[in-house]
Amino acid sequence: MSKLNFQDWIEEKHPQFSSLTEAVILIITRLLKDEGIPFLTIAGRTKSVADCLNKSRRKSYKNPTQQMTDISGVRIVVYFDYDVDRVSDIIEQNFAVDENNSSNRDDLLLVNEVGYRSMHFVCDLGEDRVRLKENELLRGLKFEFQVRTVLQHAWAELAHDRNYKFTGQLPKPIERKLFLLAGLMETADNGFSELSKEIDSYVDSISTSAAKGRLDIIIADVRNPRQAPNHSQPASRTTPRAF
Repeated sequence: MSKLNFQDWIEEKHPQFSSLTEAVILIITRLLKDEGIPFLTIAGRTKSVADCLNKSRRKSYKNPTQQMTDISGVRIVVYFDYDVDRVSDIIEQNFAVDENNSSNRDDLLLVNEVGYRSMHFVCDLGEDRVRLKENELLRGLKFEFQVRTVLQHAWAELAHDRNYKFTGQLPKPIERKLFLLAGLMETADNGFSELSKEIDSYVDSISTSAAKGRLDIIIADVRNPRQAPNHSQPASRTTPRAF
């Protein structure tokens, strides 16, 4: 497809891609809420016509209508690594995933490497959804999911996305700082996930003991601490506070 033809195509299809982005946000938000999966944000964007043309030139696409799979994109930011897996399962079960263009960026890193980490799924709505009257104009249009934890998102925003379109070579001291920070954030990500599981396990065990009448205590819900009743005495200045 010539550059001129691609410009005509994207200008014609752009309103449909915008509608696709909005539809996907509504669908995935409902699915996550139905499954009780907490998330920080679900945000979508549709590349502008100018951005699409620039990317096609930058990547030297020969067939941009097929090769550019992220014109419509939705990013899901969750709190813990294990929630990334749960969201990934929901995406695979509810959308038509293009396996050839989807990737787990962790798999692209060697064991001695750190860096950009995120799940990328290229999808379409699937045959059942595009049969619906309101979705018939969205048939054949692809979109991209990005699924990240909060810390992966911080790394991507501060380092990866900022330099994604930079075609030059960063000085080695700057690159080293970036990768050192990536390693620290990956360690913290894993640590928070394990800590969350330990807290949940502890609360469950205490709740079970209390239900059996073995403990005369009040269990505060760690997920909603403000809603828990406060029957304790005011803490002294030397009493550490939980956070």
